[in-house]
Amino acid sequence: WRRMHGIFQEEGATNVIWVWTPNAAGFKDKRKYTDNQPPAPFFYPGDEYVDWIASDGYNWGVSKRDQGDRWRHVIEIFDEFMVFARQHPKPIMIGEYGAQEQPNDPEAKPHWFRVAHDTFQDKPRTPECPWCGVYSDVAAIVYFDVNYGKHGDWRIMSSEASLAAYREAAVNP
Repeated sequence: WRRMHGIFQEEGATNVIWVWTPNAAGFKDKRKYTDNQPPAPFFYPGDEYVDWIASDGYNWGVSKRDQGDRWRHVIEIFDEFMVFARQHPKPIMIGEYGAQEQPNDPEAKPHWFRVAHDTFQDKPRTPECPWCGVYSDVAAIVYFDVNYGKHGDWRIMSSEASLAAYREAAVNP
């Protein structure tokens, strides 16, 4: 990262934005090569080499990957990443986020969209919405809009209900 950053600097490439984007699991899962600590922070190149701090995170739900997947909301997916990101004076981005359509629970993904978008938007927290605005300091989000075959349908339009729920947030300025 630093080497590439240096080459761009030497060549005068000033039209580049450096977005550091590890997976959110890298802030949770412990590894033996990082002394039983989450690995992502060990790879941060430093504030002087990064313009934006981002992370990718996914709700695999009840996928068939046999990796202990379970239904998780955005707050749980990105909680440790957000602690790290807020320690650096950089804009925060969610490089990718997504949830699988749950064929056995057709309301799960639409509800997930609503909770996720309430979490990112500048909304007041209330007893009915304790997640509202928790990540309102995130400056940009990108949805993982892919039909991943046997690994799940992540698309916004994976169902009419999911599309309608996503559209609610998309039209909110």
